[in-house]
Amino acid sequence: MDKISSQSQLPSLIGALRQLLRARGLRHSDIAQRLGVAERTVTRWLSGERIDAQTIEQLCSLTGLSLFEVCDFASQRHEQHNNQLTMKQEAVLAEESVISYFFFGLLKGWTPKELQEDADIPEAVTVKVLVRLDKAGLIELLPGNEIRLRIARKIVPRNGGPISHAMNKWLRQTFRDININDKRSVIQYQELKLSAGSMAQIAKKFESLLEEIRGIAATDRPNHNNRKHWHTVLLAAQHHEIGPYANWPEP
Repeated sequence: MDKISSQSQLPSLIGALRQLLRARGLRHSDIAQRLGVAERTVTRWLSGERIDAQTIEQLCSLTGLSLFEVCDFASQRHEQHNNQLTMKQEAVLAEESVISYFFFGLLKGWTPKELQEDADIPEAVTVKVLVRLDKAGLIELLPGNEIRLRIARKIVPRNGGPISHAMNKWLRQTFRDININDKRSVIQYQELKLSAGSMAQIAKKFESLLEEIRGIAATDRPNHNNRKHWHTVLLAAQHHEIGPYANWPEP
């Protein structure tokens, strides 16, 4: 319980619990029923009122994560490190796909061992990549291939920089053969005419939804009983022009 001994850390932890419980599809009424309390009591707890260590551990158990894992997830949401990489650091990440695979996996909370085993990467390659990330100032390499991040978990790629270029290339490859009938994917689309103000609102909703999706992935990752597959989640409101009908291609 040392990690939540400070009252200043409690709001962050409660916020993480709310997100993870929502990701599990648990409403206040569901939580109340499972813990045998009134729904208003759950509302008080999740607003940070009159909540003790035992209750926090009970709520953590409902997310499928341990208290330590929830605390770690909370720290990922609220880290205050610099989220802007240098041009040199971005160039390192764009050097090889295995480097960016490890780096962005580490940002999501995966351990080097988990990433290595998931893609069946040789130990020598893993060590080489971790040393490269350490030299670039992105991680601190510790004994036993453990790491400590030196930057924020949520980075902002520079406009037109190496990471943006690599991401554009990756997305073009990933969605080149997109198929709305692919049962392994979830694809919804809608053509709409939107103002700049509406686009700003959509951007906020996208970020909120991505935060919730990250919570779903965080609760799913420790569950080794279910077979999981990689998915690239892309939320996009892509600008395009229709133009006058006279210029449309022939059917």
